[in-house]
Amino acid sequence: MKNELTISNLELTPKAHKNIPINLYALDGLGTQGKVHIVSDNIKSDTGEVFSLNRNWTVGVRSPYTAIQKQVTVTIAPGANIQIVPQDFVAQVLGASLEAKLSVAQTPHLNISTYITSLFAYPYGCLEQTISGIFPAMLSSDEQLMRLWIKKFDNGEVQKAKVEKGIEHALSMQIDNGGFSLWDKYGSENNWLSVYATDFLLQAKTHGYQISEKVLKKAIDRISSYLYNENTFDSYLQQSYRSGMLENEKLAVKAYTTLVLARKNVNPTLVKNTLNDFYSQFKKTDYYEKNKNLPLPLTQLAVASHLSGDKPKADFFINLAKKANRNEFGQYLSDYGSVVRDDAQVVALLSEYQLYPEVANQYIAKLTQQDLAHRSYFSTQENNALFLAGLYLNENQAQNFKVSINNGASETHKKVLNTYYVGQDSRSIGIRNESNFPIYVNLNILGYPKERPQATQNEHLSIERQYYDIQGKKITPSQLNVGDLVLVELTVKSHSYYDDVLIVDFLPAGLELENQNLDNASVDISHLDPYVKAKSYQNQLVHQEFRDDRYVAAINFRSRQIHKQVYLVRAVVPGTYIVPPPYVELMYEPENFAIGDSLDKMTVKKK
Repeated sequence: MKNELTISNLELTPKAHKNIPINLYALDGLGTQGKVHIVSDNIKSDTGEVFSLNRNWTVGVRSPYTAIQKQVTVTIAPGANIQIVPQDFVAQVLGASLEAKLSVAQTPHLNISTYITSLFAYPYGCLEQTISGIFPAMLSSDEQLMRLWIKKFDNGEVQKAKVEKGIEHALSMQIDNGGFSLWDKYGSENNWLSVYATDFLLQAKTHGYQISEKVLKKAIDRISSYLYNENTFDSYLQQSYRSGMLENEKLAVKAYTTLVLARKNVNPTLVKNTLNDFYSQFKKTDYYEKNKNLPLPLTQLAVASHLSGDKPKADFFINLAKKANRNEFGQYLSDYGSVVRDDAQVVALLSEYQLYPEVANQYIAKLTQQDLAHRSYFSTQENNALFLAGLYLNENQAQNFKVSINNGASETHKKVLNTYYVGQDSRSIGIRNESNFPIYVNLNILGYPKERPQATQNEHLSIERQYYDIQGKKITPSQLNVGDLVLVELTVKSHSYYDDVLIVDFLPAGLELENQNLDNASVDISHLDPYVKAKSYQNQLVHQEFRDDRYVAAINFRSRQIHKQVYLVRAVVPGTYIVPPPYVELMYEPENFAIGDSLDKMTVKKK
């Protein structure tokens, strides 16, 4: 769609200005689609000079709604031909936004390109998200990323710069004692994340990145203290609602620490003593019963025992891991884990060290045939674990297979076939198996919905949004004037205790966040009832961000089942805009989310 506006004989006196309105209409295109081209000819200055101006701007266009996606996994028999794209999904989304990533192999495998793309695209940056987001860039070559249709990097130098920037950001969250905090160095120490960060920094150094020895020693010394000093654990773990899981929390941290130290042969005596302690503990029936459902720590202890040269203990711990199933645990742990994360990491660890292939195969089968069957959304921790597991699985395909896609020529492949489709190309994908054995297909299809998502009725989480004017009176801001201030109140309710709850509220395009600190805002709202009520919940607030297009907050539900958060916006650009609904999710259980109700549209008028 192309529109032109012509203005003739515009005259301005010295130091004068004139606003010329340009009407913009957002169509179905997404990304940087809009272009503004301004040409001014025969401009005469007050000194008599004549010149021309030629300027171009691009205008980003994005959906007001969150993308939705669907995972499809099928097995195609020899000679069979199927259409794999779910048409019910296609009907819900904008055609221009459709993206499909298809992977085909002769054995069960993981659609690794999907997990890498999700990690690269994730927009938030706590310590865990930062580290998980750059693991693929650190461990994958540019050629591998291009082969997987990951077009994020132009070359290896860009890839390296991304990792270096991530390392810098991660180090900005190291606190004085050497441990790490979730959002910044002023937060509380997080034990499991401190081990994760130390593991990442050690691996980055191995891959040639410059890491200060002083920083590394400080981190290693701190996580080493977790193995012998019980006072180093987060004080909140002692609280009553988590006390029943305290042993599980400590096991997750200590097992991971033991593995990290064993990998680098650091503090071998401490590692040996810790393995002996856990061996004795797991011999006790009561300790085993409390911790038998955690396969990843048990596998970490097995690998650490192997690296320490103690095969009997390695066999002991891996035999316990064979019977472990986090599915049966059913409670949140602050190890950022899940069934998917734990099983994928077990596969990755055993594959990395080529240990216990029968156990690795057991978890591969469980992961590909059970864990992923009903999941569409994954946390950054899960995506990174799936990437690590998939890196091994996809590189170890051996038997050639033959397929034809969309009635094209038959082609023979040895490793996983990865294909990327966009727009119309992803509406219909037909696959014919021309091998004499079954082939396994994974499809991840993503798009932006045509219609505003309905508010969810979720027994776990809910979110509501209310608007107030600067006198504290409830309003419905379907009509605003440029310059109007609006106080937005978000109310999140939870039926249980949750950590790492993420609130995201996208702004209508004509509004801007007024101030990042309400205490110093351009108007005094400290006396308003919504603001006063929200302040009483600030002990639950962990982090907040004031971005150009959204308000973001992270909270922990530890003592209440309700949270209120407020922020201030100003109407700045005339126009009519779609109003995105508010959204809340558990960052490490992303299938557990809620969407709030919302106005349909908001009009901002020029005064």
